[in-house]
Amino acid sequence: MTRKAITCIVINSTWNVINFRCNLLKHLQSLGSEVHIVAPRGSYVDDLVALGFIYHEWKVKPQSRKPFSEFTAILSLFWVLRNLRPQYCLTFTIKPNMYTALLSPFFKFKQIANVAGLGRVFDDNRLFARVLQSVYWYVLRNVFHIFFQNEDDKSKFVKSQNSRLMSVSVLPGSGVEIPLTPAPLRKRDVTVFLMFCRLLKSKGVHEYVLAADRVKAACVNVEFQLLGFHDVDDPDSVEKSDLDEWQSKSLINYMGATEDVSEYVINSDCVVLPSYYPEGTPRSLLEAGSFGRPIITTETPGCKDTVMHGVSGYLVQSKNVEKLTEALINFVELPFADRTALARNSFSHIQKNFDENIVLNEYEKQLVRATVLDGGGSCAR
Repeated sequence: MTRKAITCIVINSTWNVINFRCNLLKHLQSLGSEVHIVAPRGSYVDDLVALGFIYHEWKVKPQSRKPFSEFTAILSLFWVLRNLRPQYCLTFTIKPNMYTALLSPFFKFKQIANVAGLGRVFDDNRLFARVLQSVYWYVLRNVFHIFFQNEDDKSKFVKSQNSRLMSVSVLPGSGVEIPLTPAPLRKRDVTVFLMFCRLLKSKGVHEYVLAADRVKAACVNVEFQLLGFHDVDDPDSVEKSDLDEWQSKSLINYMGATEDVSEYVINSDCVVLPSYYPEGTPRSLLEAGSFGRPIITTETPGCKDTVMHGVSGYLVQSKNVEKLTEALINFVELPFADRTALARNSFSHIQKNFDENIVLNEYEKQLVRATVLDGGGSCAR
């Protein structure tokens, strides 16, 4: 009996798997792979096991930069990989990408890395950050294939490594499931804006609130909702005191965190993300478009790809509260028929360019290529 190929998913949190990768992992199972998840222990381990995946704990601290902690993380990953001896490793985010690539010379697996945005370390010009950037790019040269989530990040890598001969390509983010039809906008007196994301300063939360204050001074019947997880341990997180103050002044309605954003998106008229975080392609904007919601976001890499300016929403300069305010007021003043046209175009744009099936097919194509180079196997049909 042919042994199933072992495919390892190395990732920084079980939350990430549940929210963004489950359909990919199910697709791998359908191709004949035995799927193993290597991640730090989290609250979703039991859910993943119930779905038929095999979990292995990885002792890593995603936010740590302490040398001993990182050495321990590399050693922990080494022992997991040594025990599993996978044929394929699919990795996501900086540490899983880098540490798996660093260990790959000791094993025979083919690694497919997903660079889901460059993250805050690539916005840091301090010496340690610059060294880390160079190491990251260098070790990725060991990888079988690299997926980027926007063309800007891919171009930076190719340019920095003179790596035109490496196997790299661009995915439409993590992709999103597309319903048969968008959720229709509601014709009503109030205009509801929604921002949903991790509550980080670099996601543009402060700019959203400042713009909300200005819009409320100029327009009536406008509501600004904020939805997302507030991680008080993240140094980039908005201050709890600021969040309380914004609510007390009725600038925003903070809706808390949720596992299912669909109800909130459907209840909104427009989704806003004034991010200057080094994004891959924000999942929140893909979900907004999949429900047929116009989008207002920034011209930053990843964000800008989700919008056709003036056709499915508006693009504004990052950190520019004045331009963001202008775009919000423009939307408020649109006739309902024009809002509906933006919504319809947003759905069509996401449907055409960001369907999750595109992502699944691209992964399958690279696994087929890896299987052929290995002389056959059971991962691909």
